[in-house]
Amino acid sequence: MNDADLRGVAHATPRTGPLTIVTGAVAGDDLESVARSAAGALGCPVAISLPELGPTVVWPPDSSSAEAVRAVGDYAGALLVDSSARIPAGLRLSVPVRIGRQIVGVVAALSANGSDPGSWLDAAAAAAAVIALRRDSSGFDADSARRAFLQMLELHVPNDGDAMLARARRLGCDLSAGAAAVCAAAPSSTVLGTIDGGALLADIGDGRLLGLLPAAA
Repeated sequence: MNDADLRGVAHATPRTGPLTIVTGAVAGDDLESVARSAAGALGCPVAISLPELGPTVVWPPDSSSAEAVRAVGDYAGALLVDSSARIPAGLRLSVPVRIGRQIVGVVAALSANGSDPGSWLDAAAAAAAVIALRRDSSGFDADSARRAFLQMLELHVPNDGDAMLARARRLGCDLSAGAAAVCAAAPSSTVLGTIDGGALLADIGDGRLLGLLPAAA
C-alpha cells in the first residue's frame, strides 16, 4: 500500500475511536491535529512535547497555565536522557512517546474529568511517534535538535551513556573521549551549530549559549 492509499484509507475512516488518531497521523495530520482529537475525546486540554520537533503543542490553545505546559516540556526533555525520570507533581496522566525502545517525547492530559484517558493518550502517543518518524525521514530542524539536546543535558544527568553518545553522534559531535561544557552570553542573533572540530553549540535564548567541546578535538 502506497502513501496515496494510506491517505485514502485514513480519510475514509470515521474519527470515532482512538485508532483514528493514529490513522490521521499516517495520512498527514500534524501534532496540533493529534492534540485536538485527543482533547476533544477526553474533554480536557492535551499537551504533546517532542523536544526535537519544537515547542510543546497544547489544545485548546491557551487552555492551560504556562507552568503546566513548561512541566510537560521539561518532563519530555528529562525522559530523553533518563527513561526513569520522575513524573512531575500534577502530571499524573501522561504517556511517553516511543520509537522502538527510544523515548522521544510525552503526551499528557492536563486536567482530569473523571474519564479514563488511557487508550486515547496511548493512541496520541503512537500518532506522535508516526509524526516524529515522518519528520525524521524528510529532514528535521537541526538547530532545534541541537538546542533540545543541550538543554536536556543542562537539566538532567543521563543514566544511559550509550544513548547519549549516539544522540550526540547524530548531531555531528563525538563525545566518546569526554568533553568540556560551555555556558556563555551570546547575542540573540547568533547562528550556531556543529563547528570545526565537532563542537556542538546552540543559542538557547535569553542571551545564553550552551555548548560541548569534545576532548577528541
